[in-house]
Amino acid sequence: MKKLFLKLFLYIYFFSFITGCATLSSSHPDKIKPAKDSIRSGVPKKEEQNLRKVFLSESVDSPIGFLEVGRFEQFAGSVDTSQKNYNKATDYVAKTQTQALIRVRDIISGIQSVALSDKERLYRIQDYEITFLYIYRALNFLINKNIEDAAVSIRNLSYAQYATFESKQLAQDIKRTTKQDIRGGESQYITRDFVNTKQFRDTQEIASKVVNSYENGFGYYLEALIYQAYDNDLNNVHLSMKNASRILPNNPYVSKDYEQVRKAFYGEAPLYKDNQGKLVLIYEQGLVESIKRFDLPIIIFARMAGVQKISLPYYDKYVLEPSVGVKVFKDNNLVDSDKTSLLVDTTAMAAKSLSDDYPAILSREIARVIAKVTASVAAIQSSGDYGALAAVAATAYSQLTTVADQRSWLLLPNNVQLYSINLDQGYYNIEIDGKIRKVKVQHGKNSLLWITKVDKYDQVMFNSVL
Repeated sequence: MKKLFLKLFLYIYFFSFITGCATLSSSHPDKIKPAKDSIRSGVPKKEEQNLRKVFLSESVDSPIGFLEVGRFEQFAGSVDTSQKNYNKATDYVAKTQTQALIRVRDIISGIQSVALSDKERLYRIQDYEITFLYIYRALNFLINKNIEDAAVSIRNLSYAQYATFESKQLAQDIKRTTKQDIRGGESQYITRDFVNTKQFRDTQEIASKVVNSYENGFGYYLEALIYQAYDNDLNNVHLSMKNASRILPNNPYVSKDYEQVRKAFYGEAPLYKDNQGKLVLIYEQGLVESIKRFDLPIIIFARMAGVQKISLPYYDKYVLEPSVGVKVFKDNNLVDSDKTSLLVDTTAMAAKSLSDDYPAILSREIARVIAKVTASVAAIQSSGDYGALAAVAATAYSQLTTVADQRSWLLLPNNVQLYSINLDQGYYNIEIDGKIRKVKVQHGKNSLLWITKVDKYDQVMFNSVL
């Protein structure tokens, strides 16, 4: 009788451990799909309350919830609610960045607490997401005609980018001097198998489109516009535009605007000709790609674990939405006709961020599998019923393997486009994708027209002289 009770206890313990380590809840893309559908239909308001409820309670998803709700409220036109969520997200970022070593541990391995899968950990706002966070906070301030706080938000973006750069550099230094030991796992063979997968190659190909995942050309360009409007300090404007040009060497508008600022900074020419100002179009379109997942079979020699599998995230190939045609009219006369140029490919930044994290993700998953194997073997040895419990273990592993973390900020744009032109002051009609918008150009100023288009959703987010 005692032996029977012992076996029953061990069966319950074993399944509790396995299922506790393999919580299978709905994926983040599934949670956000109704919100995305409502945006695409052009009526985001109908999903506003439902999305708030999804992230109402505090959980490991709270940080990503602040981002998604903040962005959704921008789509819905609820600027104040959007800003409250963004403020909570920036508070979280500030807390994590005050302790650089914590971020480094996350980057390097984070293999402590291996019982938790990545999707069960508190979400760490990714470096590329941080850049958009400060950009969209600045947009909300601009909408509320608060140029001072917009300047503060965009300046904090520079601080956040530098903090990310430092933590990544420190992580690389530690990697060069520290060799991680993953006991029982033939890590070199697992890594070899992983890098030979189509999923890894696709992610790497996408990631190769950008220099890094923490410098956003969109942010640098907007930074230059805001600095110029805030204090007309050409030193800050020049530095920001120079960075934008470095990140986006093939964008003709960035190159032209940088050259204009550079000449003014060095006293070679006035910033604007007499009676002229600049029209700047920021055109966001579509929605960023979501993270996909796949299972990778691995062989673990420790404890005779044999073939197991780990679930890993990746980005699939996607279509980058194309440039759009822009026509500028004054008094029904065509002044200019051209196309926008790419300012940021969001999915490429996201893929680069994921690519940088792959060594840490792989290490954590291998360590987690080893921990589960060790627990199951201990249970088998204690029960004495090797055949039955081993069969149970095999079934549990094949059916309850944890799934990859698919959380990412899904309401970001597919891409952001730029168009800019110097114009004589006055009123102009801008035709974009068949729609006409009226803008005012003022001498010595930048006029910013910010449009977001996702299928049937086609809204002017901001239209004013800065």
